[in-house]
Amino acid sequence: MAETVECWWLAKRSDDISSALSRIRISLSSASHASITNVINEILHSSSLLRDLSDLLRIYRDRVSLVRQFLGILLPCLDRSVEDIRYLLGEKGSFRQVWGGIVERMGGEGGGSLYTRFIMYNGYMVQLVRLLSRPSMYEATVLKSLIEKTLRLRAARGIEAPRILPLLPLSSQVRIQQPGRIHWAQQIFDRKHAMTRMRHQVVSCCYAPSMLDAALEIPTGSTVLFKLGLHELRIKRKGCALKLERWSLEKGKPEEWLVLYFKGWEKMVLFHDVFAVLKQHCPRTVMCDPEELMLGEERKLFRGRILTPSTPHILTLYLDKTTSATRLSATIPSGPFKRSPIWTAFMHPDALKPESIKRHAKKVVLKKLDLNVYEEGYEGRRGRGGEVVLCFCEEGDAEGFMSAWKALAKEAAL
Repeated sequence: MAETVECWWLAKRSDDISSALSRIRISLSSASHASITNVINEILHSSSLLRDLSDLLRIYRDRVSLVRQFLGILLPCLDRSVEDIRYLLGEKGSFRQVWGGIVERMGGEGGGSLYTRFIMYNGYMVQLVRLLSRPSMYEATVLKSLIEKTLRLRAARGIEAPRILPLLPLSSQVRIQQPGRIHWAQQIFDRKHAMTRMRHQVVSCCYAPSMLDAALEIPTGSTVLFKLGLHELRIKRKGCALKLERWSLEKGKPEEWLVLYFKGWEKMVLFHDVFAVLKQHCPRTVMCDPEELMLGEERKLFRGRILTPSTPHILTLYLDKTTSATRLSATIPSGPFKRSPIWTAFMHPDALKPESIKRHAKKVVLKKLDLNVYEEGYEGRRGRGGEVVLCFCEEGDAEGFMSAWKALAKEAAL
């Protein structure tokens, strides 16, 4: 598939020019650092999105026709920008003069700065990623606007427009038809979540060798059937990243296989919990380390026992040490799946308002709390209006929970 190779090579060249710009940044005055850093970050984002597209085009082969023509509009323009930066990096002069030349020469084409140009490219690619893998999040009006901007930039740069412009698919036309019931793990990631940003500028890294379809000699149109069992991997948090390790027979110890850096704290929590639950329930898992079931780098503000219609759970209120965000987590207290997460709920400012919580003896009623459930057919206690009802085993636990909640609400109000 030509598009996958093109995206892959363009991602590699984007990495090369971002590395070159990073070397230039070291020699610039502090006044210029913000502008060049913004450009570097957007180019790195472009590289990441291009690799996503390269992978997704191979996974969702039946949906390639949806994005092929839209890629045909974007890639020649993005490729020209990358090549122009590479060419201007070879100009003679000091690093300050080279960077100034890049800003001046490329900022005058089609209006807007180099920084805003890559923001436009990235917004365009985000919509294509959604078209392929998350149709429920695809926005037709946004893609239409970005296509028009890209066509204007192509015209300003002398790149011929396509003879026939593709019809824009409506959101309702690109929904993936799911056979039968959707697995709970997929439902969690299909939902929209608020995002608590994690401050870092690091990209995810895979330590396994990356190979193109051509290198693997996979015939066009084939279905890729490859997976690595969860029972073969170990998950561990490190700051803004989740590390996946696998056992190395050569070294006789675990080694990093994949390091995933997350932009949002919520997605990191969900990925960890879903991974941990699926691994613990996998019939091939010999033993699941208890540390894998806990996200880590969190401070426990409260812990108590709650009753559900089926079995008691352990309820914990966590404060994340990196983001200072808070969440509630319910886990299994005993048995073969001890410590396995049942659900988690993120505590955003609206949920901490006084009118969002009420207590009646051992019961605490919570409004504006959205549960992310890791179990098929889970039935928690609900009020008439859909409120979450926590039934504590002990009245002292209910009091302790209210005290921890009020302390958080007071801090959030400051």
